[in-house]
Amino acid sequence: MWRDYLKESQQIDSIVGRYSFLTYQILDNVCVIHDFYIRPEYRKLYRGTKEALTIANRIKQIAVENGCDWIGSEIYKANPQHDYIVDLDCHWGLEKAEETPYKTVLQMKLEKKYADDKIPSNG
Repeated sequence: MWRDYLKESQQIDSIVGRYSFLTYQILDNVCVIHDFYIRPEYRKLYRGTKEALTIANRIKQIAVENGCDWIGSEIYKANPQHDYIVDLDCHWGLEKAEETPYKTVLQMKLEKKYADDKIPSNG
């Protein structure tokens, strides 16, 4: 039900995995990642599970399919998982575009090849 609410009220979509989810919004030619969550017991294991990689590849594919040239994310430093999320986003290929006392802004220029990748949808 929360997915329906976000879609209806804020035009925010989501990708849901076994123990993670990502919310995003398409704004013009930018795919904005709002939230990425992995259950705490799996955070140290994300590289071994391939779920985070599957979600990362899926969001790239969705962005290209929707005509996006960029993926962007703002991670607020008040978030206790700030460093973890920044590290994970950088592992996915996003780069720091801006650093302020309050947030880190990350972005990635998309390659159109992702539209042709055959990546299964997680929901």
